Amino acid sequence: MKSKIALLIFIMTLLSGNSFAITGKNSWRDIRSSLDVIIQQPTFAGTFGSSGLFNVCTTDDEFKSIKPVKTCLEYREVIRQSESGSYRDYTCVNYETKPVSISRTFIQNVCIRHALMTSQSSGECTEYASVTSVYPTSFSFAVIEASGEEYGNFLFSKKFALSTCE
Repeated sequence: MKSKIALLIFIMTLLSGNSFAITGKNSWRDIRSSLDVIIQQPTFAGTFGSSGLFNVCTTDDEFKSIKPVKTCLEYREVIRQSESGSYRDYTCVNYETKPVSISRTFIQNVCIRHALMTSQSSGECTEYASVTSVYPTSFSFAVIEASGEEYGNFLFSKKFALSTCE
């Protein structure tokens, strides 16, 4: 009896290992359809709905949604309850489905001068400046585990190039 239990535990351990069928060699279609992974995209990708940059084509100046995106037009404040008390939240009460576009050009604050590394300084930034940048048309997305105890473990990264708008 003990040997049967030990064998069963051994088999279950083998089956629960990190043997993912999805790898970086799979197509984006296969990767996106897998429930075992999450694809990390840049924050601004949420502008284009749940598909993110997979719903985008590009021009020289803009990123445009390929399919219209459900966009909230009006929010309503609601008070929600939790174990630690109540908190303020917002829920959308009016939606519109429409094409979305954003500029590829953006302004970001970057460090242009660091303090010298000394025993009193770790080289922290001492001066910032606004710099105009342009989003690329090709990205490297991290693919991570989406379930189990290993949630969030990095599996691989894969390049994705945006199509050109026609």
